[in-house]
Amino acid sequence: MLAAQKEVLSFAAEKDYPIAVLEYNGSGKTISQIDKLTKRSKRRILIEKEHNNGFLRTELGMYLKSAKINKLCIRGINGPYCVKATAEGALKEGLEIVTSESLIGAQSGSNQQRDLIDSYSWFDNNGDFSEDHQGIIDSL
Repeated sequence: MLAAQKEVLSFAAEKDYPIAVLEYNGSGKTISQIDKLTKRSKRRILIEKEHNNGFLRTELGMYLKSAKINKLCIRGINGPYCVKATAEGALKEGLEIVTSESLIGAQSGSNQQRDLIDSYSWFDNNGDFSEDHQGIIDSL
């Protein structure tokens, strides 16, 4: 998953696409490998959130509207919870979502892994979802 995220973020930075980094307040910082890649973008925004949904009580929606963004490539390590809740928020904002199995993950543990696999059908039914991230890069 990390290699796929790094590839997508490198592509986004190279193309000067906006990159929003969401961190759950009090739950640690983005890992250094990802943080370094996101900082290559001139259009990076760091958002600290209090809720799973990255749109709830943050400036994310306003930022994306001001940047004229209508499609989000969603990625993250807490797929069945934070990533999915933010994807739901994006849909409520009228945005399209794209992601892949290789871009979302879950912390170890049988429940979280099971919930991640269960969330794949939600992503597939509500956005552009694939097994591999390369198709997403090709479509951007």
